[in-house]
Amino acid sequence: MIPPFFYFIVQAVENGLGGLIATVELPPVRVARTLSASRAKTVSWHESFRVFCAHEVASIDVLVYSGILYKGRAKVAVSESLLSGEKLDGWFNLEADHEGTAKIHLIMQFQAAKLDKYWNAGLAGGTFEGVSHTFFPLRKGCKVTPYNNAHIDDSFSPNIMLETGKLYQPGKAWEDLYWALDHAKHFIYIAGWSVNARISLVRDPEGRELPGNLGETLGSLLIRKANQGVSVLCLVWDDKTDNLDKHRPGIMHSHDEDTAAYFRNTKVKFLLCPRNPDAKEFQLAEGFIFTHHQKVVVMDYPDLVPDSNQRRLVAFQGGIDLCDGRYDTPSHPLFKHLTTLFKNDFAQGSIPGASLKLGGPREPWHDGYSKLEGSIAWDVHTNFTQRWLKQAGKERLSFLVPIDDTAIFCPPSAVTDEDDTEAWNVQLFRSIDDTSVVGFPQEPADILKLGLIRQAAGNVTDRSVQDAYIQAIRRAKRFLYIENQYFLGSSHAWDSSIKDDSATQLIPLEIALKIVSKIHAGEPFSVYIVNPLWPHGSPTSTSGQDICLWHRKTLEMMYRMIAKALKDTNRLNEHPTDYLGFFSLGNREAPEPNEYVPEQRPKKGTNYQMSQDNRRFMIYCHAKMMVGEYPLTVTLLCILF
Repeated sequence: MIPPFFYFIVQAVENGLGGLIATVELPPVRVARTLSASRAKTVSWHESFRVFCAHEVASIDVLVYSGILYKGRAKVAVSESLLSGEKLDGWFNLEADHEGTAKIHLIMQFQAAKLDKYWNAGLAGGTFEGVSHTFFPLRKGCKVTPYNNAHIDDSFSPNIMLETGKLYQPGKAWEDLYWALDHAKHFIYIAGWSVNARISLVRDPEGRELPGNLGETLGSLLIRKANQGVSVLCLVWDDKTDNLDKHRPGIMHSHDEDTAAYFRNTKVKFLLCPRNPDAKEFQLAEGFIFTHHQKVVVMDYPDLVPDSNQRRLVAFQGGIDLCDGRYDTPSHPLFKHLTTLFKNDFAQGSIPGASLKLGGPREPWHDGYSKLEGSIAWDVHTNFTQRWLKQAGKERLSFLVPIDDTAIFCPPSAVTDEDDTEAWNVQLFRSIDDTSVVGFPQEPADILKLGLIRQAAGNVTDRSVQDAYIQAIRRAKRFLYIENQYFLGSSHAWDSSIKDDSATQLIPLEIALKIVSKIHAGEPFSVYIVNPLWPHGSPTSTSGQDICLWHRKTLEMMYRMIAKALKDTNRLNEHPTDYLGFFSLGNREAPEPNEYVPEQRPKKGTNYQMSQDNRRFMIYCHAKMMVGEYPLTVTLLCILF
């Protein structure tokens, strides 16, 4: 028995180390943790977790720590009764407890994915009310304008007939964004991974001067609006590697310091925000760099009601950064327009040393974007203000424009009737934690209700992007089409030579399991995934090679599972690629008369010279999107950060 005085000394030390916490593991992946509780003879957390599972484990482990000191582990065997959905409720010994008397009370229940009412059912006959347990609910009566790339040529006209009997007319993303910014009267809020003030949103393919202010740069546009009294606030990721050597750009070439200098001494409030503003110092982790990756613009805009003095909110979001190298069209030119559209925006991130002086090919950029109208735009506004209040601090609170004055601003409302064929039901999803936002609850019941989770370091995290993907994958009926800059994850299921818990998001494994279930059910199912050939930057870089390795390990894991399912069902005449295909885009361009002739040529024998001679190059797919086939509908829109 521990003497009372010794017990209180231990209590004081352990509380100083952070108190007692419990974590939940699907070995080796930690999926949840509790708040810290002060040590006592009986410690009560009373916390519940809702966790998506796609893990092959023999036990569910609950570990108890005092600060960083390991105190014991309860192992709950994955039994047939647990897998059948039977509720488990009991006391379990804490193994490795030095007194040998500690127990922990656990209640858990498993629900198989196939028992969900939405399994293979898509939107369930129109009764779908959005992804459950999320911070932002489903918004109805919204309008969404999807964009293919930053710009669309007038000659690009896909023959798509809409339900109204009209042909689909694609929008021009950056031109629409320009006009929305130009019409703002009260505020413009921008959050980005990178913002380059020197790019132009509107360009002429022949290089002619545009009328009025159309040809102005993004920076000059924002300064002009700020001088008109508009509150222009910018939150841009602070690439700390940009500060390591003033003579060299940062690892990610995000221009953050250049853009901050551009807006210095102007009325534009430009804030560089690190991933964790509370961190005492920056440390570059080996092999990793963590960023803010949102690309969001939200502003006030004229009301839909004619002659109304009220203002509504409009938002733009998607994969496109407002920076160099992002302006492109569906034709993805390599050598065309180098002295017009791309004269001040030549980008070739995959070939070190590439420049307009040495000639093309430029790096084509495929991306997606969207304009959001209706109450969904208020959710985008909430996301920005939550970030601004965390990153900017109380002294910059006054820069935010209050939008609760109904004499000036409309309340959040639908912009069209739900029965309108142009109406969209839209939901906002994020991947962010409370080191970057305010407004996340701390009480366990509220965290559970909103689908948040407390991660290993104790941060409350919104991971609704993953949860939305998982639910959409499980509901899909016959196919999935995915575009993404990366495709790696579910590392706990990789082969044993590299299996780890550093990239454990479940999307690749969920896709593989969905295909396996369809094979066993004898039902058709196809998944099409578009990725770049290599990650942005030199393909021979250390980080590029690492990402390529993780990508390969992810694919190996998925194809191995599909091949086993085909073997188990004796479908040996079929191949895993019949169900899962990965694709990369490329372009090849024939020479044209009067084409730009560069001043110099690349060094012979280099990739640059071979790409120039062969006149072809990879199209870099930067979009983040997924389309599925569901009963009664074709697409499910997820607003993803």
